[in-house]
Amino acid sequence: MKEINDVYPVTIIDDRYAGCYSSGKYLAFNLEAWDVPKGVSWGGDVDCAGFWANEASNYVIGKGNTPDRAYQDLVERVKITERESKKENPHLDPKKTFQDFIEGESNKFARRIGLSIAESLDMYNTFFIYGPSGCGKTHLVNAMGLRYKELNPLKTVLYVTARQFQNEFTDSVRKNTTSKFINFYQSVDMLIVDDIQEWMKAPKTAETFFHIFNNQVGCGKQIILACDRPPVDLDGMEKRLLTHFSSGVVTELEMPNEQLYIDILNAKCKQDNIKIPAEVLNFIAKKAKSVCDIEGIVNSLNAYSIVQDTIIDLNLAERLIKNIVV
Repeated sequence: MKEINDVYPVTIIDDRYAGCYSSGKYLAFNLEAWDVPKGVSWGGDVDCAGFWANEASNYVIGKGNTPDRAYQDLVERVKITERESKKENPHLDPKKTFQDFIEGESNKFARRIGLSIAESLDMYNTFFIYGPSGCGKTHLVNAMGLRYKELNPLKTVLYVTARQFQNEFTDSVRKNTTSKFINFYQSVDMLIVDDIQEWMKAPKTAETFFHIFNNQVGCGKQIILACDRPPVDLDGMEKRLLTHFSSGVVTELEMPNEQLYIDILNAKCKQDNIKIPAEVLNFIAKKAKSVCDIEGIVNSLNAYSIVQDTIIDLNLAERLIKNIVV
């Protein structure tokens, strides 16, 4: 085939084929279903305008490209551009990193296996972490998402709570857009779902997630789940779903001990440039019942010391803790 130098538009035939028009010949190549760029509709020989036509000129047949190679290059470019144009929001907290996740005896294994999975998805497709509220589960799964995104900037990551997922699913049923809802979640490379115990009384939501789960694992993608209890204690969920939850790595994240609380306090004080006497730190570590308590106490101490122009001491800590720690 002779080299082609003109600009030829991409043409969409239907949801299975696409190609480039050149020298009076239509070159169609097999294609799995993919999202159509904005402004392009399905139907016979609909030309993509503007940008897509220009992009096609870089990947058409000729210049040493085979039809399959040219087409695959074009499809990949389209996917990347679509991701950029959608301004993907993974809903991750940039402050909840592995660097800020302080390691101790209670979380050592969970932290290390989480980091290994984030850096090498070939390890396990499913990571199920459980533990009581306030032990750091959300921080850990958030850190996994940030690390994976850092190493794979073109991959998609999404953090969502089980309640958010359930609300979106319910809304999709009401609007008759459930297929679109499922397709969106199946397009994510690393899907993180927090507080999945919320689905114990939501069988339809759990069933829908089962199909998404199957697709993700089958495609070699990553599922990260956080829960307040192990899979065997998720009463009301189907056995097949619980079996899937247990198919990868299941690990417990325990509540921090007193020493880990002190280490977390020191790290937060350093990060926020706050000076708190050692006796106050020890007092807080004895009284705190969760990592969330630590955040609230330190933030409150800092705010009071600034507004009231006073030093942080044991008296102030005792007064504030009564209203923070449940």
